[in-house]
Amino acid sequence: MNKFLALLISTSCLAGTASAGTFYSDEPSGKGPIAPPKVSEGASDYSDYFDYDFLDIEYNFTSFDDDFLDEANGVSVGLSKTLTDFTFVTLGGLWEPVNATDGGEDVDFWSFSAGAGMIFPLSERVHLVAEGGVFYGFENGGEDDNGSLGGYAGPLLRVGITRAIEGFASVNYIVDEETDQFEYSAGAVLRLTRALGLKAGWSWNDDEQTVGVGVRVAF
Repeated sequence: MNKFLALLISTSCLAGTASAGTFYSDEPSGKGPIAPPKVSEGASDYSDYFDYDFLDIEYNFTSFDDDFLDEANGVSVGLSKTLTDFTFVTLGGLWEPVNATDGGEDVDFWSFSAGAGMIFPLSERVHLVAEGGVFYGFENGGEDDNGSLGGYAGPLLRVGITRAIEGFASVNYIVDEETDQFEYSAGAVLRLTRALGLKAGWSWNDDEQTVGVGVRVAF
């Protein structure tokens, strides 16, 4: 739990730094790290506030509400690539070494996902996104190494507070061979430059809660 609190504190510090106006700003001052991007002819006019072509790399800390599993520290990657101005595809991967409670057996958990989504701009700074996909997860090291195929679907809300700060929140319905439940998430992305940002988020469901911090590289 100490690690969990430390990650929450680090997230708060990042948000405070961004609010001080030291990152990518709405109005170019000539002294910032980079001027706001110019929208090329034919490009979507929301590109000043949102990226849909990016790679996320994150460290995750997970705490389980389970009698057999304790906590996990892992790494996840997520790729998003646009197909058109209003559609995109995603790929993701997760590796988590999971610590068991006393007397239990530690395992390595792996998960891979693929999905697609549609973008519904409510305004220049507010986007509603619908995304769905499939995932495959399995464990190494436990008594049962059989994998599980599942799916997910749900809405995501993205809010461009400034060009430097984006907030997001989502709800996903997740189903596989062992469970079906809703998972919730919220977080922020802080742009350091047009191509590089910091990301922090929190997700939770009936079985676990995860805090993640990492980087986003836009391309």
